[in-house]
Amino acid sequence: MTRRVERIDQLRKGQLTDTQARIAEILTGGPHGVADLQPLLGLSPSGIRKALTEMRDAGIVEQIGGRGQRTVYQLAS
Repeated sequence: MTRRVERIDQLRKGQLTDTQARIAEILTGGPHGVADLQPLLGLSPSGIRKALTEMRDAGIVEQIGGRGQRTVYQLAS
């Protein structure tokens, strides 16, 4: 099993990193873009995108529009 597949499996089992847990908490209030999350989290856009990509691949969040700084994510239904 590759490291990426293992990480997605961990996320599906609810083993979120602190950053991912904070993102999930913020997204309970509605969709947010990477640029919206940056000041709330104090992280670089690339760090936020990495966390969101892992969460998307695990089915925790879904991308609902845009690309890059304009990409908007919400909790998966």
